[in-house]
Amino acid sequence: MRFVLIKFIIFFGFLNASGVLFSSVPMPSVEVVDVNIDKCDKNCLDEHMENGKPFSYAAKSSDNKTDGSYKNFSNYDNNKNNLKVAILLPSKVIGSYSTYVTNTVLAYFLSTDSYFEVKTFDSTDESIDNLDATIKEIVKEGFGYCIAPVTKEGANNLASINSSLNIFVPTVNQKNVENKNYLMVYGGIDYDAQVKKLEKMFKKQLFIFEEAGAISKRISDLAAHNSDLPVTRLMVKSNSEDYSNIFESVNIGVESTVLLNTQPIKSSLLLSQFTYRDFNLSAIFSTQINYSPVLLGLTQPMDLKKLYVANSISTKNSKIEEYNNLLHNDIVYNWINYSTSILCDFIFQSMNRNYDPKSKSFGLSLIDKQINYDVQIYKVGYRSFFKPEM
Repeated sequence: MRFVLIKFIIFFGFLNASGVLFSSVPMPSVEVVDVNIDKCDKNCLDEHMENGKPFSYAAKSSDNKTDGSYKNFSNYDNNKNNLKVAILLPSKVIGSYSTYVTNTVLAYFLSTDSYFEVKTFDSTDESIDNLDATIKEIVKEGFGYCIAPVTKEGANNLASINSSLNIFVPTVNQKNVENKNYLMVYGGIDYDAQVKKLEKMFKKQLFIFEEAGAISKRISDLAAHNSDLPVTRLMVKSNSEDYSNIFESVNIGVESTVLLNTQPIKSSLLLSQFTYRDFNLSAIFSTQINYSPVLLGLTQPMDLKKLYVANSISTKNSKIEEYNNLLHNDIVYNWINYSTSILCDFIFQSMNRNYDPKSKSFGLSLIDKQINYDVQIYKVGYRSFFKPEM
């Protein structure tokens, strides 16, 4: 088992491990301008962090490789329970999201202007043995709260482990976890609720375009099962596929409805085909998968006119967004970073003995240990999503 110590550390690289792709949204690029020409070595960087100057650290850190540990002593209070949070990372499973989630946690606690300590523990994978050993290490080192970005399998394995650790899972919805654990809180998007919201707008025949993967299959299954309309499911295997073969096998009639259950790149290619083939569709729908700036950047405005997207990223916090931008992180479109921020808010409230089932920074509530998201339907315009008049 490996673990990496991070106390107020800022990551700017990406892990190279391959794993489950939760979202295709790229991180925004933000430049912190260095107005001081003086060189800054590692000792200098340490001083910036110890003096509570994260922006000075960010400006000077681009030419320095740092792998140490940092604390913000400027707000340390011996008479108060200072923030101490672990992050459990199965790096071989979640890949680069190890970095994204870590930066999200750091950005949130930076925004609180409090002393905090963050430490990551790499379980490597989601096997029960590795997760159990990692949890024991976390508890042994005095951490009572843990952020764990795991898959459905990992969440089920964590729930089966007997521990005193409070675990917050931003990547999975509670209804998808069979094992129950009263010390676990979940932040995953509710795709069931999104499909139910969309299906009220389905008309005539429904064509579902899907891809390989557990999330895509689940959404397609829900839509096909709940719809009272004739349903045709079409598999899109790759971005380079000859889409003409797909359309030759089916007859998409006038006023039919399409559900795009594909990642933004495939969705963009399909949307262009709908326009090229002059399909007179009633409407095109998608879930959180396509609430993405990638789709906006790849797709022509004329191809987006009939597209509606279900979205659960409904509230904003400008201060937390700004700190995420500093760390090259996105919580505006990336729902896992968004849910991680909300869970951090619940941890912060609890640690400060100010626990409330409603997040003070985002206004969302916990119901039965799960973030309760509202579902809004958005139209897609020129480089933007907007709420239509329904």
